[in-house]
Parts: sequence; structure tokens; C-alpha cells
Amino acid sequence: MVISRSCVLGLPMLVFLLAATPGEEGASAGPDAAHLEHNRQLLQKWKADPEHYARLQRDLRDFWALPGPKRQQLRQLDHAFHQLDAKTQKRLWRAAERYIAWLERLPQAERHQIEEAKGPQERLQIVRMIRERQWIERLPRKVREDLEKLPPEERAAQIIQLRKQERQQRLLWSRPPAGKPRGK
Repeated sequence: MVISRSCVLGLPMLVFLLAATPGEEGASAGPDAAHLEHNRQLLQKWKADPEHYARLQRDLRDFWALPGPKRQQLRQLDHAFHQLDAKTQKRLWRAAERYIAWLERLPQAERHQIEEAKGPQERLQIVRMIRERQWIERLPRKVREDLEKLPPEERAAQIIQLRKQERQQRLLWSRPPAGKPRGK
């Protein structure tokens, strides 16, 4: 099962709510009084924005609708995430947002294929296959046609070579001209 965009993006807020909400699993976390008070203040702030608060309530309902092991997995993910430094958190958060946006743009059949994967390795393999197909579709027509004519082994090697050329070209484009400092 793939977690919805709102569930992933609302996870930090959800954890605040869970810490302030008594429940079978939330009570065992044992946050101190200062932490609970901070969460209550955040909740009051969020209640001032009806749209935001409604989304939080929906996310909380979605969270509690998950099976117990999935809820625990999300809690562990959130805990591990918050142990990371701010720069890494920001990078991973942006990656999660990009992935969810990409997933939402997929045709229903491909999205379903990803959601029904038996495990993370199979899901990753499916994502890689779809991303490679999308990348090939963006290539110039002549290059695509030449790739299609190649046998599978040569095709794979040519794709590797084309990706390498693309990376080199991107590096060249991102460098400032010789003797000119960046940003001036």
C-alpha cells in the first residue's frame, strides 16, 4: 500500500497531534509535560486555520484507519526522520514531495501497479522501469528510433551512454564560463 500525499506531507503535524491525543499506542510514548504543552499550543494555532485544521483531522482519521503495524511503521519513520540533521530532512522532504507529485501524475494503471507491488524492492524496480520509459519518451525522435532498433543488451549499454552524456552536458550548462565567477 502506498501512503497518500496528505498522509506523507502531514506526517510531522500528525505526530504532534498523536502526542497530544491519548490512545492505545500514543500513551506509551511518554512525552514530557513541556512537549505536550508545546503540541497543545501548536494545535490551537492550527485550529485558527479551518482549512489546515480540517486537513489535519482528515489525516488523523486516515492514520487511525491504517492497521496497527502500519501506524507503528509510520511512527518509527517519523522518529527516524526527526533524528536527522535539518539539511538532510529538507532534502528528503523535497524528494518525497517530488515522488508523490510524480506518482499522482501517472496513469491509473501504472499507479496501481506500483501500489500493488509485493515489497519495496519490487516497487523500486517498477518505479525504475517507468522512469526509464518516461526518459526514453523525452529523447529526440531519431535517438528513440535508433534505440528501438538495438538488441536488448546493446540498448541497455546505449541508454547508459546517453545518460552519461546527458549528465556531462548538464554539468557543462551549470558551470560559469571560464574566468567569470558564478552569480555575477
